[in-house]
Amino acid sequence: MRTFFSRYELVHNRRSIAKIEISAEADGAIAVVDIDTLWRDRATGDKSNHWLGTTCKVYALVSGEWKMTMQTGALQHE
Repeated sequence: MRTFFSRYELVHNRRSIAKIEISAEADGAIAVVDIDTLWRDRATGDKSNHWLGTTCKVYALVSGEWKMTMQTGALQHE
């Protein structure tokens, strides 16, 4: 079984941060990010693998460094 990155080539990876909120304790945060990531199948050239929408990324402050702990799937909206 081929891995995702061996099967697909990145065409573009655009990100736009919509909002960042830090917890009152300054030990957690969320970032709302609009994403537009397009992948091309290396074998066929097909570009139908398109991640487009808004995600929420959750961060925790661990030993003085911000670590992403989770992310929602891309939500599409009009």
